[in-house]
Amino acid sequence: FWRNYFDNYAASNATGLERPMYTDIQVPSVMTGLAINLFVFVFILIAYEVLRKMIPSIYSNRSYHSMEIPPGGARDGALGWVKASLRTPWNSIRKIGGLDSYFFLRYLRMCLQITLVTGIWTIILLW
Repeated sequence: FWRNYFDNYAASNATGLERPMYTDIQVPSVMTGLAINLFVFVFILIAYEVLRKMIPSIYSNRSYHSMEIPPGGARDGALGWVKASLRTPWNSIRKIGGLDSYFFLRYLRMCLQITLVTGIWTIILLW
């Protein structure tokens, strides 16, 4: 790997270019990987939305079984659960969903914040 890297770097400097020319990564292969991952993401998201409506006893929290209406209103519509989970206060999540749901949502929100900050800096640096 390193020998190929330095050979490409030396060849690019001989031609007056400042950046090494990479030959092992092709744009079509990157686009193919992106398309496959995007397809899998959309498939899983659609499967979750369909299964959430078909089998609510599995994909709902304890409020489904106790007939208690969760704060933040109904979660109808595509991806309505995202808006409801972001608007619901922490105390209500802990009371209705239990301690596991509380810590899982806290973990997911922390990961979202870390990913957003990292993504913004990555876009700034690569742009």
